[in-house]
Amino acid sequence: MTTAFERQNLTTDQYWATVPAAESLVAEIKARVDDYYAHLDGTGRIDLYRKALRTIYGLDPDGGWKTSHAVTYGGRHGELVGCRANQFRSVMINAHNLVVGKRPAFRARAGNDSYEAGEQALLCDVLLEHDIEASRLEDAFYRVAERTWPFGEGWLYQFWDARAGKMILPGQYEGAVKTIPLGPLDVIRDPSSSYEGDLEPSWLIVRTPCNRWDAIALYAQGVDEMGAPTLDEDRVQAFRNAPTIGETETRMGGTLFGSHGAGLGTSRDIIWCWELHHAPTPSLPEGRYARMIGDVIVEDSGFGYDELPVHAMMPYVEEGKPFGYSNAWEALALQTMYDAVISTCATNHDAAGIHNFVTESGNEVTAEMLPGRLRVIKTTSGKVETLELAAIAKDSVLFMDIIKREIEQCFGINAVQRGEPDENLRSGAALALVQSMAVHFNSKYAEKYARMQERAMSARIGIWRRYVTTERVYEIAGADTGSHAVITWTGKSLEHVTRVSVELADPISQTSQGRILLADKFVANGWVSTPEQYAQVVATGRVEPIYKFDRDTVRCINMENEMLRQGKSPQILATDNPELHIRGHACVLSDPRVRMDPAIAKIALEHIEQHAKLARIADPVIMGAIGAMVPPDHVGGAPGSAPAPAGDMGAQPPMPPTTEGPENPQVEAPDAAGAATREAMPRMPKNPGTGERATAPQNM
Repeated sequence: MTTAFERQNLTTDQYWATVPAAESLVAEIKARVDDYYAHLDGTGRIDLYRKALRTIYGLDPDGGWKTSHAVTYGGRHGELVGCRANQFRSVMINAHNLVVGKRPAFRARAGNDSYEAGEQALLCDVLLEHDIEASRLEDAFYRVAERTWPFGEGWLYQFWDARAGKMILPGQYEGAVKTIPLGPLDVIRDPSSSYEGDLEPSWLIVRTPCNRWDAIALYAQGVDEMGAPTLDEDRVQAFRNAPTIGETETRMGGTLFGSHGAGLGTSRDIIWCWELHHAPTPSLPEGRYARMIGDVIVEDSGFGYDELPVHAMMPYVEEGKPFGYSNAWEALALQTMYDAVISTCATNHDAAGIHNFVTESGNEVTAEMLPGRLRVIKTTSGKVETLELAAIAKDSVLFMDIIKREIEQCFGINAVQRGEPDENLRSGAALALVQSMAVHFNSKYAEKYARMQERAMSARIGIWRRYVTTERVYEIAGADTGSHAVITWTGKSLEHVTRVSVELADPISQTSQGRILLADKFVANGWVSTPEQYAQVVATGRVEPIYKFDRDTVRCINMENEMLRQGKSPQILATDNPELHIRGHACVLSDPRVRMDPAIAKIALEHIEQHAKLARIADPVIMGAIGAMVPPDHVGGAPGSAPAPAGDMGAQPPMPPTTEGPENPQVEAPDAAGAATREAMPRMPKNPGTGERATAPQNM
């Protein structure tokens, strides 16, 4: 890209990203791009990328498709048969789906435990769920993870597009966050940098395809002060002369698939757009963003994000290098060897699959007698026998099996995961254990996948906070009932949300057998009470519906605590769990600031006392349904019955009426009202002389 003249005029007396002139910045950007691609070519990394892609798709050696999925013939007389059996791709897909097959569960995290922050986190959860569907984020995540197998790394480019979204006024749009999955050739970086520890690159250059005619419409056309249309002829000429994507790839030595077809059949309209993202640094305090199309800087401004908007997924990082490493590379040679062995077997069958015949010399049987069926051939000088040469050697079959197992080990996949369990594994627990071992092997891959998603979604919230300044309206389907609700929000509605986390499941919960065992354990412990909850755990492994009631209860208590701190007394309902509410509200009184405010402390105490009063008269059925503790005096009695006086230490619990016995055979059981009356009567004093109690007065 860079000419000799541009190389001679590169800045040496100041940091390259600080050059003010647009022409100088063009040369600096092109120089960084050239240096990066030269490093990939000089180290052989680009050839490794190409070999990995050819192996995944089973392409020809030159990267073409003509004979990629066909049987080929070679040798001097076409006697050698070549064919491919792509174990590499099959195992790779198993390993890939093992990690990305489960839908991620995003949870927004607030910066504090206030009720307002909690509500914003819940709102953010809803917005993220909506955006995942509307923006097809899952497809982008999947493609990023898929790129890590052939390249060792994948990138997610997430940026604000002011020209996207709904149109507000003619030529004015709401704007939206756009997401593009990228590979190593699309993210230009300093090859001498490192990703060790907390080290992060200070700049990245991203290339994305764009339409040259869109570039002319956006950056070369305008209007003057009088409203008349104008046209920048220099920019129009630069955009028209910009090389196409195919032409650019040809100059680099071919596409990622190889030199075959580079620059052929590609659109004349699509060209590369180069974007410099430079984070704020001591040498560049405001950071910098520049967009280059052709040899023209069409945008140049300060850094517009909280962090670099390009998020890497590197399951393994090379020591001291800004590049990722893939376990799949270790299986490339094995796949080549597997193809060689199976081609040898195919060649043997092709050459000797049609049998020849052996007989004694002088036998009158001729070749013309052999074709056909149900024929009687008579011979006097010896029998005719077939020459068996097409049998496959047992060592070849054993060798192919060894190679296949080695490929599986490179990816951490076992036969159970591929649907070929060993005959000794018959129990569900054993199958689940073996299958979970494959998940555990790829746990680092899963962890990096989750971290990439967390960083991307956290950055997405930061972009919303910065750029969504006008109110937006979303129609959201309820997660529980399927009903629709309309919510309004702006970037300010998310000011307390600091990050997004991705919940990682235990390896055994990511297998069907493991989820069944998990659901059975929940049933045995009484944690699952309905068939729907059991089916949810078995189908998805998610346990959120099981603790939803407890989560919502804690949310209600936090909301009431916020009201109490503000001097407001929340309403108490019969469905409140007194024990949890009293314990939760006591945290308010543990705050020294509340204790120093008598008015607020009084309101909190009165609210707690109201929960205690309600607990004394609560309906045991409701208390049992919500899992609350039922007061002892309610067990077996009617709610609201008066307990024994606290001051009477000699009081005895009410005794059941005696309906039969030798001393009073005809005593009838008193009714409930009479029993309650006698329980409420005071105990009469004893006669000092006889030791008997005085008779209680009747008909009072």
